[in-house]
Amino acid sequence: MSERDSGERYVYCRHGDIIDELKRIGVGPEKIPAGGGDHYLAAFLQWSGTSPVLLMASRPESAKFSIDHVQAKTFRYSRGGGKTVRSYIEEITLFFSVLSSLVSFRPTKILCAKIGPALWACFLYARMRNIPLVHSRHTRVEVLSANPVRKLWFYLDRWVLRRVFRVICHGPYLEKQLLNIGVPESRILQYSLDYRYLLTEERVQVRSPETAEDSRHFVILFVGRIHRNKGVFDLLAAALPLLEANPDVRLVYAGQGPDLALLEQRIRESRRCRQIESAGFVRHELLPALVRQSHIVVAPTRPALTEGLCRVVPESFVLGRPVVAPEFGPFPFLIDDGVNGLLFQPESVSDLRLKISQLIENPEFWKKLKSGATASGKRHLAPELDFPRALRKALGD
Repeated sequence: MSERDSGERYVYCRHGDIIDELKRIGVGPEKIPAGGGDHYLAAFLQWSGTSPVLLMASRPESAKFSIDHVQAKTFRYSRGGGKTVRSYIEEITLFFSVLSSLVSFRPTKILCAKIGPALWACFLYARMRNIPLVHSRHTRVEVLSANPVRKLWFYLDRWVLRRVFRVICHGPYLEKQLLNIGVPESRILQYSLDYRYLLTEERVQVRSPETAEDSRHFVILFVGRIHRNKGVFDLLAAALPLLEANPDVRLVYAGQGPDLALLEQRIRESRRCRQIESAGFVRHELLPALVRQSHIVVAPTRPALTEGLCRVVPESFVLGRPVVAPEFGPFPFLIDDGVNGLLFQPESVSDLRLKISQLIENPEFWKKLKSGATASGKRHLAPELDFPRALRKALGD
Protein backbone atom coordinates (compact mmCIF):
# COMPACT_ATOMS: atom_id res chain seq x y z
CA MET A 1 0.00 0.00 0.00
CA SER A 2 1.39 3.38 -1.03
CA GLU A 3 2.01 6.28 1.28
CA ARG A 4 0.36 9.46 0.05
CA ASP A 5 0.35 13.11 1.06
CA SER A 6 -1.25 13.31 4.49
CA GLY A 7 -3.24 16.34 3.32
CA GLU A 8 -5.09 14.37 0.64
CA ARG A 9 -8.65 13.12 1.24
CA TYR A 10 -10.43 10.98 -1.32
CA VAL A 11 -14.04 10.11 -2.17
CA TYR A 12 -15.28 7.23 -4.29
CA CYS A 13 -19.01 7.40 -5.09
CA ARG A 14 -20.13 4.26 -6.85
CA HIS A 15 -22.64 1.45 -7.36
CA GLY A 16 -22.89 -1.76 -5.38
CA ASP A 17 -22.82 -2.83 -1.76
CA ILE A 18 -19.65 -0.99 -0.77
CA ILE A 19 -19.85 -2.00 2.89
CA ASP A 20 -19.80 -5.72 2.15
CA GLU A 21 -17.06 -5.16 -0.44
CA LEU A 22 -14.96 -3.15 2.03
CA LYS A 23 -15.30 -5.86 4.69
CA ARG A 24 -14.26 -8.46 2.15
CA ILE A 25 -11.34 -6.53 0.62
CA GLY A 26 -9.96 -4.65 3.63
CA VAL A 27 -8.48 -1.16 3.65
CA GLY A 28 -5.03 -2.05 2.34
CA PRO A 29 -5.33 -4.73 -0.35
CA GLU A 30 -1.91 -5.92 -1.46
CA LYS A 31 -3.39 -7.60 -4.53
CA ILE A 32 -6.17 -6.35 -6.79
CA PRO A 33 -8.67 -9.08 -7.71
CA ALA A 34 -8.36 -9.71 -11.43
CA GLY A 35 -12.06 -10.06 -12.08
CA GLY A 36 -15.43 -9.51 -10.48
CA GLY A 37 -16.94 -6.50 -8.75
CA ASP A 38 -14.19 -6.17 -6.14
CA HIS A 39 -11.64 -5.17 -8.80
CA TYR A 40 -12.58 -1.48 -8.90
CA LEU A 41 -12.82 -0.84 -5.18
CA ALA A 42 -9.57 -2.70 -4.48
CA ALA A 43 -7.78 -0.66 -7.17
CA PHE A 44 -9.05 2.58 -5.62
CA LEU A 45 -8.10 1.59 -2.07
CA GLN A 46 -4.65 0.52 -3.19
CA TRP A 47 -4.18 3.82 -5.04
CA SER A 48 -5.39 5.95 -2.11
CA GLY A 49 -2.87 4.44 0.31
CA THR A 50 -3.31 5.54 3.92
CA SER A 51 -5.09 8.83 3.17
CA PRO A 52 -8.62 9.30 4.55
CA VAL A 53 -11.24 7.82 2.23
CA LEU A 54 -15.02 8.16 2.05
CA LEU A 55 -16.95 5.55 0.06
CA MET A 56 -20.56 6.31 -0.89
CA ALA A 57 -23.32 4.37 -2.63
CA SER A 58 -27.11 4.27 -2.80
CA ARG A 59 -28.92 1.14 -1.62
CA PRO A 60 -32.43 0.16 -0.49
CA GLU A 61 -31.28 0.67 3.11
CA SER A 62 -28.98 3.31 4.59
CA ALA A 63 -25.97 2.11 6.58
CA LYS A 64 -22.53 3.16 7.83
CA PHE A 65 -19.28 1.32 8.42
CA SER A 66 -15.76 2.49 9.27
CA ILE A 67 -12.42 0.74 9.51
CA ASP A 68 -9.10 2.53 10.07
CA HIS A 69 -8.93 5.49 7.67
CA VAL A 70 -11.88 4.41 5.47
CA GLN A 71 -15.52 5.37 5.97
CA ALA A 72 -18.36 3.80 3.99
CA LYS A 73 -21.91 5.14 3.70
CA THR A 74 -24.97 3.92 1.83
CA PHE A 75 -27.95 6.22 1.34
CA ARG A 76 -31.51 4.95 1.13
CA TYR A 77 -32.54 5.04 -2.50
CA SER A 78 -34.94 2.46 -3.91
CA ARG A 79 -36.19 4.10 -7.11
CA GLY A 80 -36.06 1.72 -10.06
CA GLY A 81 -36.69 4.15 -12.89
CA GLY A 82 -40.03 5.23 -11.42
CA LYS A 83 -42.03 8.33 -12.30
CA THR A 84 -43.83 8.85 -8.99
CA VAL A 85 -43.59 11.83 -6.67
CA ARG A 86 -41.90 9.54 -4.16
CA SER A 87 -39.15 8.64 -6.62
CA TYR A 88 -38.43 12.31 -7.33
CA ILE A 89 -38.30 13.07 -3.60
CA GLU A 90 -35.81 10.20 -3.19
CA GLU A 91 -33.61 11.73 -5.90
CA ILE A 92 -33.66 15.16 -4.26
CA THR A 93 -32.88 13.57 -0.89
CA LEU A 94 -30.00 11.61 -2.40
CA PHE A 95 -28.54 14.77 -3.95
CA PHE A 96 -28.48 16.61 -0.63
CA SER A 97 -27.27 13.55 1.31
CA VAL A 98 -24.26 13.17 -0.99
CA LEU A 99 -23.57 16.91 -0.99
CA SER A 100 -23.81 17.10 2.80
CA SER A 101 -21.41 14.18 3.22
CA LEU A 102 -18.92 15.84 0.87
CA VAL A 103 -19.09 19.11 2.78
CA SER A 104 -18.48 17.24 6.06
CA PHE A 105 -15.64 15.10 4.72
CA ARG A 106 -13.86 17.84 2.70
CA PRO A 107 -12.24 15.69 -0.02
CA THR A 108 -9.41 16.93 -2.21
CA LYS A 109 -10.20 14.54 -5.11
CA ILE A 110 -13.38 12.72 -6.14
CA LEU A 111 -13.99 9.63 -8.25
CA CYS A 112 -17.68 9.19 -9.13
CA ALA A 113 -19.08 6.17 -10.97
CA LYS A 114 -22.69 7.15 -10.34
CA ILE A 115 -25.02 9.06 -12.64
CA GLY A 116 -27.90 11.40 -11.80
CA PRO A 117 -28.24 13.12 -8.41
CA ALA A 118 -25.07 11.67 -6.88
CA LEU A 119 -22.98 12.79 -9.86
CA TRP A 120 -24.54 16.27 -9.80
CA ALA A 121 -23.75 16.65 -6.10
CA CYS A 122 -20.13 15.60 -6.68
CA PHE A 123 -19.84 18.05 -9.56
CA LEU A 124 -21.29 20.94 -7.57
CA TYR A 125 -18.93 20.32 -4.65
CA ALA A 126 -15.92 19.95 -6.96
CA ARG A 127 -16.74 23.26 -8.60
CA MET A 128 -17.28 25.02 -5.26
CA ARG A 129 -13.92 23.77 -3.92
CA ASN A 130 -12.06 23.81 -7.27
CA ILE A 131 -10.94 20.19 -6.94
CA PRO A 132 -10.75 17.48 -9.63
CA LEU A 133 -13.76 15.26 -10.26
CA VAL A 134 -13.18 12.14 -12.35
CA HIS A 135 -16.21 10.27 -13.66
CA SER A 136 -15.93 6.51 -14.19
CA ARG A 137 -18.41 5.57 -16.91
CA HIS A 138 -19.92 2.09 -17.11
CA THR A 139 -23.36 2.73 -18.67
CA ARG A 140 -24.74 4.08 -21.92
CA VAL A 141 -24.88 7.83 -22.42
CA GLU A 142 -27.86 8.27 -24.77
CA VAL A 143 -31.29 9.44 -23.62
CA LEU A 144 -33.38 6.35 -22.92
CA SER A 145 -36.69 7.77 -21.73
CA ALA A 146 -39.54 9.77 -23.26
CA ASN A 147 -40.51 11.11 -19.82
CA PRO A 148 -39.72 14.87 -19.81
CA VAL A 149 -38.27 14.72 -16.29
CA ARG A 150 -36.09 11.73 -17.17
CA LYS A 151 -34.96 13.42 -20.39
CA LEU A 152 -33.90 16.46 -18.37
CA TRP A 153 -32.09 14.05 -16.03
CA PHE A 154 -30.04 12.65 -18.93
CA TYR A 155 -29.33 16.07 -20.45
CA LEU A 156 -28.05 17.34 -17.10
CA ASP A 157 -25.79 14.29 -16.90
CA ARG A 158 -24.41 15.14 -20.34
CA TRP A 159 -23.84 18.76 -19.36
CA VAL A 160 -21.84 17.61 -16.33
CA LEU A 161 -19.83 15.05 -18.34
CA ARG A 162 -18.61 17.77 -20.70
CA ARG A 163 -17.22 19.68 -17.73
CA VAL A 164 -15.63 17.14 -15.40
CA PHE A 165 -11.86 16.94 -15.04
CA ARG A 166 -11.56 13.49 -16.66
CA VAL A 167 -13.81 10.61 -17.78
CA ILE A 168 -12.50 7.06 -17.66
CA CYS A 169 -14.63 4.60 -19.60
CA HIS A 170 -14.72 0.87 -20.17
CA GLY A 171 -14.42 0.10 -23.88
CA PRO A 172 -14.66 1.75 -27.31
CA TYR A 173 -18.47 1.93 -27.40
CA LEU A 174 -18.61 4.25 -24.39
CA GLU A 175 -15.71 6.30 -25.71
CA LYS A 176 -17.59 6.88 -28.97
CA GLN A 177 -20.71 7.94 -27.09
CA LEU A 178 -18.76 10.38 -24.94
CA LEU A 179 -17.17 11.93 -28.04
CA ASN A 180 -20.60 12.20 -29.67
CA ILE A 181 -21.98 14.32 -26.81
CA GLY A 182 -19.02 16.67 -26.90
CA VAL A 183 -16.65 15.42 -24.21
CA PRO A 184 -13.17 16.53 -25.37
CA GLU A 185 -11.04 13.61 -26.51
CA SER A 186 -8.17 14.86 -24.33
CA ARG A 187 -10.31 14.27 -21.21
CA ILE A 188 -11.30 10.67 -22.03
CA LEU A 189 -9.30 7.67 -20.90
CA GLN A 190 -10.55 4.39 -22.37
CA TYR A 191 -9.43 1.28 -20.51
CA SER A 192 -9.98 -2.45 -20.65
CA LEU A 193 -9.63 -5.22 -18.12
CA ASP A 194 -6.70 -7.61 -18.18
CA TYR A 195 -8.20 -11.03 -18.86
CA ARG A 196 -4.99 -13.05 -18.59
CA TYR A 197 -6.09 -14.34 -15.20
CA LEU A 198 -8.76 -16.44 -16.92
CA LEU A 199 -6.01 -18.53 -18.51
CA THR A 200 -3.95 -18.96 -15.35
CA GLU A 201 -6.55 -19.55 -12.63
CA GLU A 202 -6.89 -23.07 -11.26
CA ARG A 203 -9.55 -24.95 -13.18
CA VAL A 204 -12.10 -25.73 -10.51
CA GLN A 205 -14.79 -27.89 -12.07
CA VAL A 206 -18.38 -26.79 -11.53
CA ARG A 207 -20.24 -29.95 -12.55
CA SER A 208 -17.99 -32.38 -14.43
CA PRO A 209 -14.44 -32.53 -15.77
CA GLU A 210 -15.53 -32.60 -19.42
CA THR A 211 -15.25 -29.67 -21.81
CA ALA A 212 -17.75 -28.87 -24.55
CA GLU A 213 -15.63 -30.78 -27.05
CA ASP A 214 -15.85 -33.93 -24.89
CA SER A 215 -19.57 -33.76 -24.24
CA ARG A 216 -22.36 -35.32 -26.28
CA HIS A 217 -24.57 -32.43 -25.15
CA PHE A 218 -24.74 -28.99 -26.76
CA VAL A 219 -24.65 -26.53 -23.85
CA ILE A 220 -26.08 -23.00 -24.07
CA LEU A 221 -24.82 -20.78 -21.23
CA PHE A 222 -26.10 -17.52 -19.76
CA VAL A 223 -23.85 -15.78 -17.22
CA GLY A 224 -24.99 -12.61 -15.49
CA ARG A 225 -27.64 -10.94 -13.40
CA ILE A 226 -30.98 -12.73 -13.50
CA HIS A 227 -33.13 -9.80 -14.59
CA ARG A 228 -35.79 -9.55 -17.28
CA ASN A 229 -33.88 -6.74 -19.03
CA LYS A 230 -30.91 -9.08 -19.27
CA GLY A 231 -33.16 -11.11 -21.56
CA VAL A 232 -33.30 -14.22 -19.37
CA PHE A 233 -36.96 -14.92 -20.24
CA ASP A 234 -36.36 -14.20 -23.93
CA LEU A 235 -33.62 -16.82 -23.89
CA LEU A 236 -35.90 -19.34 -22.19
CA ALA A 237 -38.65 -18.75 -24.76
CA ALA A 238 -36.14 -19.06 -27.60
CA ALA A 239 -34.52 -22.22 -26.25
CA LEU A 240 -37.56 -24.31 -25.25
CA PRO A 241 -38.48 -25.42 -28.81
CA LEU A 242 -34.82 -26.25 -29.44
CA LEU A 243 -34.68 -28.38 -26.28
CA GLU A 244 -37.87 -30.15 -27.32
CA ALA A 245 -36.49 -30.87 -30.79
CA ASN A 246 -33.14 -32.14 -29.50
CA PRO A 247 -32.83 -33.93 -26.13
CA ASP A 248 -29.05 -33.48 -26.22
CA VAL A 249 -29.31 -29.67 -25.92
CA ARG A 250 -28.86 -28.14 -22.46
CA LEU A 251 -29.50 -24.62 -21.18
CA VAL A 252 -27.60 -23.34 -18.12
CA TYR A 253 -28.22 -20.09 -16.22
CA ALA A 254 -25.47 -18.86 -13.88
CA GLY A 255 -26.18 -15.84 -11.70
CA GLN A 256 -28.44 -14.23 -9.15
CA GLY A 257 -30.88 -11.35 -9.36
CA PRO A 258 -34.39 -10.09 -8.65
CA ASP A 259 -36.04 -12.39 -11.22
CA LEU A 260 -34.29 -15.62 -10.20
CA ALA A 261 -37.31 -17.04 -8.34
CA LEU A 262 -39.65 -16.35 -11.26
CA LEU A 263 -37.17 -17.82 -13.74
CA GLU A 264 -36.80 -21.01 -11.69
CA GLN A 265 -40.59 -21.26 -11.42
CA ARG A 266 -40.94 -21.04 -15.20
CA ILE A 267 -38.20 -23.62 -15.64
CA ARG A 268 -40.04 -26.03 -13.31
CA GLU A 269 -43.29 -25.44 -15.19
CA SER A 270 -41.72 -26.15 -18.57
CA ARG A 271 -41.85 -29.58 -20.16
CA ARG A 272 -38.06 -29.52 -20.60
CA CYS A 273 -37.02 -28.68 -17.04
CA ARG A 274 -34.61 -31.64 -16.94
CA GLN A 275 -32.61 -30.03 -19.74
CA ILE A 276 -32.35 -26.68 -17.94
CA GLU A 277 -30.13 -25.86 -14.97
CA SER A 278 -30.12 -22.80 -12.74
CA ALA A 279 -26.68 -22.82 -11.13
CA GLY A 280 -27.27 -19.68 -9.04
CA PHE A 281 -24.32 -17.56 -7.98
CA VAL A 282 -21.01 -18.81 -9.37
CA ARG A 283 -17.78 -17.43 -7.92
CA HIS A 284 -15.71 -15.59 -10.48
CA GLU A 285 -12.79 -17.98 -10.20
CA LEU A 286 -15.11 -20.79 -11.31
CA LEU A 287 -16.07 -18.97 -14.51
CA PRO A 288 -13.36 -20.50 -16.75
CA ALA A 289 -14.52 -24.06 -16.04
CA LEU A 290 -18.16 -23.12 -16.52
CA VAL A 291 -17.56 -21.44 -19.88
CA ARG A 292 -15.34 -24.25 -21.15
CA GLN A 293 -18.12 -26.73 -20.46
CA SER A 294 -20.46 -24.75 -22.73
CA HIS A 295 -20.60 -24.49 -26.51
CA ILE A 296 -21.93 -20.95 -26.75
CA VAL A 297 -22.54 -18.07 -24.39
CA VAL A 298 -25.71 -16.06 -24.96
CA ALA A 299 -26.05 -12.42 -23.81
CA PRO A 300 -29.67 -11.59 -24.76
CA THR A 301 -29.69 -8.09 -23.24
CA ARG A 302 -32.69 -5.84 -23.94
CA PRO A 303 -32.15 -2.22 -25.08
CA ALA A 304 -33.83 -0.96 -21.89
CA LEU A 305 -30.69 -1.96 -19.96
CA THR A 306 -28.08 0.83 -19.87
CA GLU A 307 -25.20 -1.57 -20.41
CA GLY A 308 -21.94 0.01 -21.56
CA LEU A 309 -19.92 -3.18 -21.93
CA CYS A 310 -21.05 -6.75 -21.34
CA ARG A 311 -17.92 -8.21 -19.75
CA VAL A 312 -18.99 -11.78 -20.36
CA VAL A 313 -18.34 -11.25 -24.10
CA PRO A 314 -14.55 -10.67 -23.93
CA GLU A 315 -14.33 -13.24 -21.11
CA SER A 316 -15.98 -15.82 -23.36
CA PHE A 317 -13.66 -14.97 -26.24
CA VAL A 318 -10.59 -15.38 -24.04
CA LEU A 319 -11.91 -18.80 -23.07
CA GLY A 320 -12.56 -19.69 -26.71
CA ARG A 321 -16.35 -19.60 -26.85
CA PRO A 322 -18.48 -17.74 -29.42
CA VAL A 323 -21.19 -15.37 -28.19
CA VAL A 324 -24.74 -14.76 -29.43
CA ALA A 325 -25.93 -11.23 -28.58
CA PRO A 326 -28.27 -8.48 -29.85
CA GLU A 327 -27.21 -6.05 -32.55
CA PHE A 328 -27.19 -2.84 -30.51
CA GLY A 329 -25.11 -0.96 -27.99
CA PRO A 330 -21.68 -2.37 -27.15
CA PHE A 331 -22.20 -5.76 -28.81
CA PRO A 332 -21.37 -4.84 -32.45
CA PHE A 333 -18.14 -3.28 -31.11
CA LEU A 334 -17.15 -6.68 -29.73
CA ILE A 335 -18.81 -9.26 -31.97
CA ASP A 336 -17.94 -9.67 -35.64
CA ASP A 337 -21.10 -11.37 -36.94
CA GLY A 338 -20.31 -14.76 -38.40
CA VAL A 339 -16.67 -14.61 -37.29
CA ASN A 340 -16.54 -14.85 -33.47
CA GLY A 341 -20.26 -14.94 -32.72
CA LEU A 342 -23.69 -14.05 -34.03
CA LEU A 343 -25.84 -10.93 -33.69
CA PHE A 344 -29.64 -11.11 -33.56
CA GLN A 345 -32.40 -8.52 -33.77
CA PRO A 346 -32.87 -6.99 -30.29
CA GLU A 347 -35.81 -8.48 -28.35
CA SER A 348 -36.63 -10.87 -31.20
CA VAL A 349 -37.13 -14.30 -29.66
CA SER A 350 -37.54 -15.89 -33.10
CA ASP A 351 -34.27 -14.44 -34.42
CA LEU A 352 -32.45 -15.45 -31.25
CA ARG A 353 -33.78 -18.98 -31.67
CA LEU A 354 -32.68 -19.02 -35.31
CA LYS A 355 -29.12 -17.95 -34.46
CA ILE A 356 -28.75 -20.57 -31.73
CA SER A 357 -30.21 -23.30 -33.95
CA GLN A 358 -27.66 -22.51 -36.67
CA LEU A 359 -24.89 -23.46 -34.25
CA ILE A 360 -26.64 -26.55 -32.92
CA GLU A 361 -27.37 -27.92 -36.39
CA ASN A 362 -24.04 -27.05 -38.00
CA PRO A 363 -21.04 -28.28 -35.95
CA GLU A 364 -18.57 -27.03 -38.58
CA PHE A 365 -20.02 -23.52 -38.34
CA TRP A 366 -19.69 -23.70 -34.54
CA LYS A 367 -16.04 -24.74 -34.89
CA LYS A 368 -15.43 -21.79 -37.23
CA LEU A 369 -16.91 -19.33 -34.70
CA LYS A 370 -15.04 -21.00 -31.87
CA SER A 371 -11.77 -20.46 -33.74
CA GLY A 372 -12.73 -16.83 -34.39
CA ALA A 373 -13.61 -16.30 -30.73
CA THR A 374 -10.24 -17.70 -29.65
CA ALA A 375 -8.44 -15.33 -32.02
CA SER A 376 -10.50 -12.39 -30.72
CA GLY A 377 -9.71 -13.40 -27.15
CA LYS A 378 -6.00 -12.87 -27.73
CA ARG A 379 -6.69 -9.19 -28.44
CA HIS A 380 -8.24 -8.82 -24.98
CA LEU A 381 -5.09 -9.89 -23.15
CA ALA A 382 -2.66 -7.40 -21.56
CA PRO A 383 -4.38 -4.09 -22.52
CA GLU A 384 -2.36 -0.89 -22.88
CA LEU A 385 -4.48 0.76 -20.18
CA ASP A 386 -6.34 -1.08 -17.42
CA PHE A 387 -8.48 0.42 -14.65
CA PRO A 388 -5.70 0.84 -12.01
CA ARG A 389 -3.48 2.63 -14.53
CA ALA A 390 -6.39 4.75 -15.80
CA LEU A 391 -7.11 5.73 -12.20
CA ARG A 392 -3.51 6.80 -11.60
CA LYS A 393 -3.40 8.69 -14.88
CA ALA A 394 -6.67 10.52 -14.15
CA LEU A 395 -6.13 11.39 -10.48
CA GLY A 396 -2.36 11.35 -10.24
CA ASP A 397 0.24 8.85 -8.98
